[in-house]
Amino acid sequence: PRASMPWGKKSKGKNLATKLKFGVIALAGVLFLVIVSYHNEAVRVRWEKTFYDENLAGREKIYPAAIGMILESPIIGWGPINHFWELGPRVGEQFRDEHNVYLWILAEVGLVGAIPFFIVLWLCWRSAWSARDGVQGILPLVMLLFMLTAGMSGTNHNRKYYWVILSHALAASAAYAAMRKTWNPVPL
Repeated sequence: PRASMPWGKKSKGKNLATKLKFGVIALAGVLFLVIVSYHNEAVRVRWEKTFYDENLAGREKIYPAAIGMILESPIIGWGPINHFWELGPRVGEQFRDEHNVYLWILAEVGLVGAIPFFIVLWLCWRSAWSARDGVQGILPLVMLLFMLTAGMSGTNHNRKYYWVILSHALAASAAYAAMRKTWNPVPL
């Protein structure tokens, strides 16, 4: 039988007690964040506006208007600057950002530019997923998941950290594959 790699799945505990322990730790972390955010006045007021007043900081108007723009010009979009100036009047402002990376990409470059962008995101996800048993563990996957989730409520794709996280996720499986090639276990 082949010896397991020290960083591989076989060296990690996968029994019910281990899963339960990590589940309790994750639940405690979420509860801690909820309690801390409730005691922060600015965060609490924002959550109360969201729940009671249905105020989503303008996103309740921006998202439908952006989707309408995408449906009007689905193939090539509205262009790099024009999408700001087109969305603004639709929501009662001079110019406006979509507040969502995926809507931004579709409104700006349409399907012609969005398809390659989404293919790259998928390749990064696949690479980070395949590298989760490597030395870095699930770090590339978690960083990518955080960035993709944050992109649903903000436009962070024009920041350097966005592209650093994408490149880290993409490189993670290559590093893991190289490590697997060079690792030569001594049979027991």
